[in-house]
Amino acid sequence: MAEITDEELLAFREQAARVEQLASQIELLTSQAAEAETTRDALSGAQAEVRQATDAARAAIIAANPTIPADLITGDSITQINQSLAAAQAIAARLQEAAGKGPLGFATGGTQRQPVDTSALTPHQKIVWGLQNEKDQHLA
Repeated sequence: MAEITDEELLAFREQAARVEQLASQIELLTSQAAEAETTRDALSGAQAEVRQATDAARAAIIAANPTIPADLITGDSITQINQSLAAAQAIAARLQEAAGKGPLGFATGGTQRQPVDTSALTPHQKIVWGLQNEKDQHLA
């Protein structure tokens, strides 16, 4: 059996020290990975709770504002939901203010149609009038 030289022994010891150093690093990284996974799980759970709280707040705001369409109240955070609510309330206020008023401030809506008095018309004029107004007669 051949004898191990001092140089070979020194090289083996250096390799053993390097293996121990790598093993320590692996142990540390494994510990850090487990910690990171725990943190990630906690963060994921916290994000789910925030989403649930935000959804509940949005539902409560929608219920408290039945005159505002629900699709106008949007957002992924309470701040965004409040901003969209403020914008929706401003729109609703403008619509309510404009309700019943046309572009010139006059009341809108159709006028009542007055029946046409055909008693003074001749039979021929009544037929002509009836043919000209046939479309309107079907709508009545």
